[in-house]
Amino acid sequence: MMESLLDIHKNQLVLNLSNRDLVSLPVGISKVSQVTHLYLNNNKLILPPDELASLPNLQQVTLDHNSLSLLPSSLCTLKKLSYISASNNSFTCLPDEIGRLSLLSQLWLNECSLSYLPDSICLLENLQKLSVKNNKLTELPSGLGGMCSLQWLNLAENRLRALPKSMSSLSKLSYLNLDKNLLEEFPSCLGEVKSLAIVQLRHNPISFVSDDVILEMSSLTKFDLRDTRIAERPLHWKGLEYIQLSCDIMANELAQAQNLSSSVVYEDD
Repeated sequence: MMESLLDIHKNQLVLNLSNRDLVSLPVGISKVSQVTHLYLNNNKLILPPDELASLPNLQQVTLDHNSLSLLPSSLCTLKKLSYISASNNSFTCLPDEIGRLSLLSQLWLNECSLSYLPDSICLLENLQKLSVKNNKLTELPSGLGGMCSLQWLNLAENRLRALPKSMSSLSKLSYLNLDKNLLEEFPSCLGEVKSLAIVQLRHNPISFVSDDVILEMSSLTKFDLRDTRIAERPLHWKGLEYIQLSCDIMANELAQAQNLSSSVVYEDD
């Protein structure tokens, strides 16, 4: 059945093999050498499908919700690849060859078990979106600032205590999510990233943010500091509504409760 399916899609650009309980790629996958978009979500792939190397025109591949123990290094030989999504797998590291994917613009690796990112990932100069949410990262490569095209970065739900100073060079970064990490201090390197519009830092043990840093980040439209150790809004932060604090929510809820109480009309029996 699978062989006939591949014959049918022989000259098509999109091939969807999701939700088929595949434990390996079909032997005849090389028949669809013209395919540019391959979907392999929600299967039972365990071993890296190195057969992907036989698809030289592949531009996008999705491997979400499998049981991969390794991201296939064969992907790194595909010179046209621009999009990889391999979230919800079980690999702990990435192949060093990942830096060879010079056209890669999006990389999605949420909810794997990544304990570190290789230095070679910093060679991805065309990468625009990177998401490594909910992994086990304790630090980032020191050369992360080399990813000069990066615009969108999700590092939420890891174990980060600091950021590399080189991130100050990410001149195109506009979105950064650091929710649920272990940051005790606001990373000063971010103050130099003038392009940042949204920064999320919820559920970090941060107790202070320098006024100078806030002034430097002149493009901010959302600065989420809820569920941190900043207990109250400094007086000179009033009017800066883009800075979100838990104490504001509590104050608003209290004001609403008071207004509701004052509007209640009591009638005699």
